[in-house]
Amino acid sequence: VDLGFEGLAEARVAADPVLLAELLGNLVGNAIAYAGRGAEVTVRALREGDQIILEVEDNGPGLSPERLAQFSRTGRGAGRPMPSLARSQANGMGLGLSIAAEISDLFGAAFILDTARSGSGLLARVCFGPAGT
Repeated sequence: VDLGFEGLAEARVAADPVLLAELLGNLVGNAIAYAGRGAEVTVRALREGDQIILEVEDNGPGLSPERLAQFSRTGRGAGRPMPSLARSQANGMGLGLSIAAEISDLFGAAFILDTARSGSGLLARVCFGPAGT
């Protein structure tokens, strides 16, 4: 797997550093585990307006539109039930995505899964509001 980083060298968000490391580790681990041999995984830290966005994108098989919709969380008390934590090899869904979604909720951050920009693979986005909110 080719693992790379793009984006901000420094960014501040209102988050516990241990849980933030767990969130990122789960997203990267999921991408490496399910994207497949020879895949490319890119981690990004971006600023969009007053938000800091953490992304992990891969060029693997991705998830079905139904699975993408199950995982996307709007944050700030979304209260949506999580999908089953049972792993489905056919859909490539790992426990890491559920953990990342739960940690995002703790931070009041939006957790969004989408098809990768290339059209193949998975793009996981964690959108943090302005620092201190």
